[in-house]
Amino acid sequence: MNQPTYQETCQGSIQLPIDRLVSDMQGKTPGNADFLIPAYEPAAGEQPEFTDILDTQLDALATFQPEAYEHASRLQEQLDEPTQNVDSLRCIVAIPVASHQEHESIFGTLEHYASQTLSTNAFEIVLHLNYTDNGEDGNEKAAKHAQTYAEVERFRQQHPDIAVRTISSVYRGNTSIGLIRADMWNTIALDMQRRGRTERIPIISNDCDTTAMHRAYLQRLSDEFEATGSSLITTRLKWQLVPELGLTAMANRVLRYQMFIDNIRDLYSGKLRPPDQSTAISLDDYLTSGGFNPAVRLGEMKDAVARIRDYRERVGGSAPVESRCYDVYVTSDSRRLVQTMAMGRMPYAAWRPDVLPFEIDDPVRGATVAAVRAEAEAQLHGHEWAEEISATYLGCVEDEAKRTRLQQAAYHILQLS
Repeated sequence: MNQPTYQETCQGSIQLPIDRLVSDMQGKTPGNADFLIPAYEPAAGEQPEFTDILDTQLDALATFQPEAYEHASRLQEQLDEPTQNVDSLRCIVAIPVASHQEHESIFGTLEHYASQTLSTNAFEIVLHLNYTDNGEDGNEKAAKHAQTYAEVERFRQQHPDIAVRTISSVYRGNTSIGLIRADMWNTIALDMQRRGRTERIPIISNDCDTTAMHRAYLQRLSDEFEATGSSLITTRLKWQLVPELGLTAMANRVLRYQMFIDNIRDLYSGKLRPPDQSTAISLDDYLTSGGFNPAVRLGEMKDAVARIRDYRERVGGSAPVESRCYDVYVTSDSRRLVQTMAMGRMPYAAWRPDVLPFEIDDPVRGATVAAVRAEAEAQLHGHEWAEEISATYLGCVEDEAKRTRLQQAAYHILQLS
């Protein structure tokens, strides 16, 4: 297997308004630890400062993954000049943007940050605009990329007080979301180092299909981080029901069921569930455990959080501080999730793959919604999968009477009892 390489330039017929960096990461396999940097190993009795961790782990990245370090360095140079004082920052929002398909959603997502109660000089938004070009439809994707960037510029012009900084990558080969997030977070770490940040800071992972956000979302997360010293923080993550369907349509019932069962698991399990969206991780905890695994193609946040927990227990002798802020929320567009269901694939590993066994490969969201509406109720096979997932998630509820009531409520949502 050839060593992955990073290249600076991209040959293409369309000139973009921003520089592009090309990453060629061939041959990756999920769970390949060869792409992780070593965990931070403090000396006996050492209480490392944030800057110690930052310097040590970025040096480790340069040593063990020099191509990744070089790529992150060039991305950092690509970042827009900071407008905020680095010491006044209380959080950074990190959003990966599939720029060939988010030109219609990115502006609306950014608008939610314009109404936040947290002072605009206390947060920055970093967008990693990216797409994969394997030579088939590169020009079309590049054009969509340019439209997405134009929407970001439109937001900046309307809200000059909000710091939105962008980096842009074009990937080759079979790209993983772990790689995309790792490049972005490594870039943020380098930026913090070069700007002289000395205090811990939470990085809030979010997506660009947000349809609603509590106005105190950033304020609440920042306050919780500073009050508790948390390594990990989550808020409520809700799925927007498909408006074209009725409340009792199968697609919307499944979405409602998922939100219901997730809330039960979060409230009773005592273990934070780290979704890829609306999870905040302290940058030092992220770095000490090795960062995102670039080889992971699905569940990259779950993988990173598992290693943070293992690291804290191994080195610190106790679990990390984990916090939940369920008084604030983010709502995400569910159309892609519905499309995934319509194609016969469920969004979580605990869901059996044969729940909605459609053979649909239609990228048009409207057609997908119609397909779910037309076929879901006829194709849903029994309720064995619901019993399975309920048993898994409700097993953490010790009170038998309460567990029975919750299970009945879950089944009522799906109309299976």
